[in-house]
Amino acid sequence: MSASGNKTESYAKTEGAWILSLQKRQYSVNTVAECAAKCDAETTWTCRSFLYVEKDQDCWTAAANSKTETILRRSSAALYEKK
Repeated sequence: MSASGNKTESYAKTEGAWILSLQKRQYSVNTVAECAAKCDAETTWTCRSFLYVEKDQDCWTAAANSKTETILRRSSAALYEKK
């Protein structure tokens, strides 16, 4: 089993999606698996989703998900929500 498959298998992925969340934190990571690990390790609030922008290696963990926030389109991003 690959490291990225292991970390992200509990998340549903939506390509080209972005959400705005008041509770969020930005990280600089090398892989989507590292971003998933940041979400799983969040202690300040419950991380329900994360956004990953591969070309910038930007990771945003968020307390919100598509059930609580409007989804915006952003071609370079991918939204991962806890299943």
